[in-house]
Amino acid sequence: MVRAALPHCAAARTGRKGKSVTPSGYPLTPGILPRPPLKRASARTRRRLAAMSVRPIVSPDARVHGSPTTAAPSTTETSLWLRALLIVGATLTAVSFAATVLLLVSYFLDVTAWPLFYWFGLYGLPLGFVLMLTYVVAKAVLRRRA
Repeated sequence: MVRAALPHCAAARTGRKGKSVTPSGYPLTPGILPRPPLKRASARTRRRLAAMSVRPIVSPDARVHGSPTTAAPSTTETSLWLRALLIVGATLTAVSFAATVLLLVSYFLDVTAWPLFYWFGLYGLPLGFVLMLTYVVAKAVLRRRA
């Protein structure tokens, strides 16, 4: 079994029993494969890694309050319409979910449901999710421009 499972060890190559050693000279413990030694990075690699180090991005309109990465506050116009978009989308989604639950309850109770429940279930949920997705995309675009 040792020969088939670990063909690189000395016992498998020679067929002799005794202390099993890998070609690199590490003793072989049954069931545990040795980890090769880590190589030290070359000077060229260390220079490249140092050049790729993370530096804080500071926008030109950033205010400094003890930290160079503090960004300027967003304008009131954009935050107002974005906040309204998010609130309307989340409210519409929550109301549509409640209407869908009421629609299912009325179905199981054999009661005729109001047509407004169907409208919220069919159109309210997708519209609410589209509004919230629009908020996410608009916020990403505004952050990218800042």
